[in-house]
Amino acid sequence: MILADATPQWPADWTAVGTVALAAVTVAAIITTIVITVQDRKRADKQLAGERAAADKRLADEIRAADERLRQERQGYQDQEQWAEAYLVQVTRARRSYYPPTNQPPPDEPVDHAVAIVVNHGRYTITRVEARLYASGNVTSYKTTEHLSSWFNLPEPLRPQGIWEAEGAPSNNLTPMDLGLRYTSDVLAKRLLTGNYPIVRWTDRWGQQWEHKQGVVRKMTEGEEWHA
Repeated sequence: MILADATPQWPADWTAVGTVALAAVTVAAIITTIVITVQDRKRADKQLAGERAAADKRLADEIRAADERLRQERQGYQDQEQWAEAYLVQVTRARRSYYPPTNQPPPDEPVDHAVAIVVNHGRYTITRVEARLYASGNVTSYKTTEHLSSWFNLPEPLRPQGIWEAEGAPSNNLTPMDLGLRYTSDVLAKRLLTGNYPIVRWTDRWGQQWEHKQGVVRKMTEGEEWHA
């Protein structure tokens, strides 16, 4: 009779169980690592996206700030040029003697015409030139306006006999080459002309309106009333 081997089998069994358990732990560890890696990657991607968004915002802010500085610098240069051009518009007060017609008696008291002469010494054309006369507490219009064009600045060889300035309606624009504008009032008693002065307005090349009064130039807005 042969007796069955009574050697215990548990070591082999437990080895198999341990192997399975170890495999399970390894798989779990791998899965956990993968999950952690994915989460870390998402966090890193989110952080990177945030950093990129912040960098883009900083860049956009810097570009806007640079554009604003450039705009302000250009505006500053333009303002300086506008003021310089405005003060290159010369306004001169003058008088013109009155000579009564030979068939009329002389006036009861001395009279004269008030005259304003406007010359553009700037580099650009000025437009919509207007003038008013302040005299004896009132602001009134001049009676006549004469536009002396660039014709009068031509050298004599370009103005030979038989050539003359083209006629036309007086212009209220002044180019740098024009001689100027001359405004003449109606006949006024000389006593009323004491302290009189012209008020001249125009528009520059940038569309800004200006007013010259007693040697002082200022910016003005459309539609302002004329004041002494």
